[in-house]
Amino acid sequence: MSLFDAVAVGDRAALSAQLDAGADSNPFDSDGRTPLMAAARVGRADLVRVLLEADVAPDDFRRKLASAGAYVAGKLGDDGATKRLERVLRSEGNAPKRRK
Repeated sequence: MSLFDAVAVGDRAALSAQLDAGADSNPFDSDGRTPLMAAARVGRADLVRVLLEADVAPDDFRRKLASAGAYVAGKLGDDGATKRLERVLRSEGNAPKRRK
């Protein structure tokens, strides 16, 4: 079972076991997504936390999180979280239609 498989079935124990055994917590799938992205996409906060805490010291974690936030803000524009979310959803074809 890969990290992606563990996330897909929501198996926190299998995910933790693989990470404890030294699995890379940030592999990419064929679409350029990581297990963290997959867990966040399906709303599994418990799995997101496991993946974020994997092999990251507290200070290093804060730096990585700030760096990731800056990268996303740069790619999506930094005009507010709601507008960024709307653009992401619109780009995926999932945004609700705006009322006129």
